[in-house]
Amino acid sequence: DQDGHYLVSDASYTLVLNSDGASASAPQLTRTGLLYDASVHAASAADTSPSMMNEGSVDDLVKIQISNNSPAGFNSIEFTTVTIRLLNANLEPLTSEQAGKIIERISIFRDSASGIAGTYESAIDADEVAYLDKAVFALDGQGSQALAAAAPDGAAASIAAYSTGTYFVTVEISTYGASQSTNTFRVELDPAGIVLRDGPGDQVQEISGAAAVTTASSTIITPAQPPAGTDWPYDAGPEAGVETVVGIYENYGGILTTVTYYSPGIDGAIRAFNFTGGAPKWTFNTAPASPIRSAPWVEEEGGGVYIYFATDGGDLYKIRDNGGYVSEAWPSKRSIGAGVQIRSGVVQSGNKLYFGASDSKIYCINKADGANCAGWTFDAAINSPVVGTIAIDEWTPGVNSGWVGLENWKMVQFRSTDGVVTSEYPTGGVIDSSPYFDSGWGGANNNLYFTSRDGKLYARTSSNLTTLPANWGDFTTSPLSPIYSTPWIASLDKKYAFFGDDSGALYKVDASSGAPDGLIWKFQARGSIRSMPVVYGGYAYFGTLEGYIYAVDANTGALRDEWPVAVGGAVKGSPVLDTDNNTLVIGASDGKTYMISIGP
Repeated sequence: DQDGHYLVSDASYTLVLNSDGASASAPQLTRTGLLYDASVHAASAADTSPSMMNEGSVDDLVKIQISNNSPAGFNSIEFTTVTIRLLNANLEPLTSEQAGKIIERISIFRDSASGIAGTYESAIDADEVAYLDKAVFALDGQGSQALAAAAPDGAAASIAAYSTGTYFVTVEISTYGASQSTNTFRVELDPAGIVLRDGPGDQVQEISGAAAVTTASSTIITPAQPPAGTDWPYDAGPEAGVETVVGIYENYGGILTTVTYYSPGIDGAIRAFNFTGGAPKWTFNTAPASPIRSAPWVEEEGGGVYIYFATDGGDLYKIRDNGGYVSEAWPSKRSIGAGVQIRSGVVQSGNKLYFGASDSKIYCINKADGANCAGWTFDAAINSPVVGTIAIDEWTPGVNSGWVGLENWKMVQFRSTDGVVTSEYPTGGVIDSSPYFDSGWGGANNNLYFTSRDGKLYARTSSNLTTLPANWGDFTTSPLSPIYSTPWIASLDKKYAFFGDDSGALYKVDASSGAPDGLIWKFQARGSIRSMPVVYGGYAYFGTLEGYIYAVDANTGALRDEWPVAVGGAVKGSPVLDTDNNTLVIGASDGKTYMISIGP
């Protein structure tokens, strides 16, 4: 200042400008109330690279976080330049030619306010801040390549004061990248080398950068494909993201001309597809439009094919697939109530439908007309919202029961005849998943398997939720991680439970013993596993929130060749098996419905 002292951050100053020449002078200008900001901004980087990358796919390798440490209301800062190094698996620098053979484009995208925070979703995180096509790669002798923001004054490059912006360094892989001699690569990024500037004045800003990051190796693979002669995936756009399981009619009764898949979207529409894919054969729109996150139930009934499903708006629908068109089967939808969300899947038993809702109730509805079942009781013991799908047993003589988890941590058993709760068990966390009831076949043990956000797999005798099966110990994930995934019970050489957790671990556990010695193997995937795995043909199939569909050998836990398959958004619903066509059908938050051939 005028007294020779260093300026003090957040202090108020007056600036006086005098302009005087030999023959003239300008009026003095004075600015008061100027605040000095000595903030040093911060940047960090994290390795988000996948171990396998699909040809033709786009995925992130590094996540960058830039913090504007100025007080709220002060100037924004702008992301202008970042430099990365492209290396081979042995950390040797790539040349521009080598990089151009496996990478079509390098980009930086900003994390969108939509979708999953901190997770790159190619169809959702679409604000491209910087890019470089392979034709203009100019790697130096160290493999370094600078990427400059195309519009540093734009909103995507700007970070407001007292906030943090998240960015992803992504690459688009060549469609022939797997066949190149250098098909495994790594990226190095030093956050201290990121160039930031002041928003209004473009003055380069001081930055405190965290440690440099070198990613693990990413190997390019040729992924499993849709069946030959089909037109998959179908893209309805991210506004129609699929966040639950896709329904299937396998046409065993021959009512329709082909197998049909029913894909529900958060835009409030269900789209019906034939095996060949392409445009939907029909689309049914809810009115008013409301997201569909409830798993649909599909069945033959009275010579027709019907789909039951519910919405976030509290509406229950019954629609009929007439082949080339769709019609409502009830005179009108069944509305549960304003403000009620139905995310529990609809299940059928006899002439009744069962589901839970956000109003802390379990509903029993007549299939014929959508009215409440006669004699049904809304038991006060159901005292928390229901998200999972109910397990029902009305075929085993004398059972007539249902089971479902609640958000207040309880697993409950109720009579399917009147809704009265007969047994309950408190877990250590919220239950978002659905129980798996092992019954209805010759090798069934009539045990109930369920998971919780407390990171445990439970088994209880179905007749009394307080009784453990003989030799069973509840299994705890390690390291401890919440479980949203519904368990799948598969009989191989013996009976096993397959489930995933939020750390991305898929577990195979002996279904007769659990803990402490029941762990058979654990496979580490990229991204949280929220979907139920399905086991078929010797493999366990499941999706992750990072946008990958995996196939893991059910016996050894080894990753199957040509997998994982990348999709453009989070996979929240379970895969659907079409065993007649040896395919897997699944939806993702990018609004696409995918079909993948899984072979014999």
